[in-house]
Amino acid sequence: MSGKTYFERNNEGIGRAIARNECAEPGPWGTVCTEDIWHRYSHYDSGDDSSWQDDWRDYGPDDEDDPDTRPATPPENREEQSNG
Repeated sequence: MSGKTYFERNNEGIGRAIARNECAEPGPWGTVCTEDIWHRYSHYDSGDDSSWQDDWRDYGPDDEDDPDTRPATPPENREEQSNG
């Protein structure tokens, strides 16, 4: 994953996955889901051998030194934010 950032989007990989009739959901570090379109559970990138959940953006790395990442929202504050 060298040179990639956590929120990077791999448009070329997404296009290839769509052409192969795969899920194509973008994931962290430029990964792209290569599972069948109607798969269940976690997303998986077979080329990167990694998996992720749909909430990966909410619970990403908490690295204040890296401007390309943002702090994760603690689970206990998640409901308060959605209720206003």
